[in-house]
Amino acid sequence: MTSPARRLVPALLAACLLVLSVTGQAAEPRAYEKEPAAHMMVGDLVLTRPLLLVGTVLGGVAFVASLPFTLPSRSVDSAGETLFLKPARATFTRCLGCPVEF
Repeated sequence: MTSPARRLVPALLAACLLVLSVTGQAAEPRAYEKEPAAHMMVGDLVLTRPLLLVGTVLGGVAFVASLPFTLPSRSVDSAGETLFLKPARATFTRCLGCPVEF
């Protein structure tokens, strides 16, 4: 019998590849000049935003876990920016269908 994790990993990998292909198409220079196409908005809503939300939550957990190491080195700001704020901005403030920029 297969465990749920064995079925989940290939599904997540496939979703990541699909998201990367969708975001790669959005990186065209004219994507910034015009409103994103409907298929880009749907792909963003259904795939990219939920994955970015998971990334934001995991980044927040990683940021809190990194505090014992970043506090003494005074790198809390850069860790917070990289681990939590960038994924949060990409999830919540980016227009629907616009390309993800980190």
